Amino acid sequence: MGSTRAINLVHVTTIVRVTTFHIAGQMRRGYAAAMPAPQRETDRTFQMRVTPEWLTLIDDWRRHQPDIPSRAEAIRRLVALGLKSPQIDQPR
Repeated sequence: MGSTRAINLVHVTTIVRVTTFHIAGQMRRGYAAAMPAPQRETDRTFQMRVTPEWLTLIDDWRRHQPDIPSRAEAIRRLVALGLKSPQIDQPR
């Protein structure tokens, strides 16, 4: 009877490990892959290359916000603030 219990525990442990591995694999692919965020018709993907120092400035700014926005939301807010501010020089 003792050996049957040991076999059952090994079987349960294996199931838990396989399930944990499967969940970890889902997390590695990211939440968006498992459950895409709803998009409006006007939403467009935009990518840009930035330096690590620039990202540090963005991260520092967003950490001081009451709701700690995502990087994307922080950049949207900063751009909106910049567009609302009076322009000193007109772009050419």
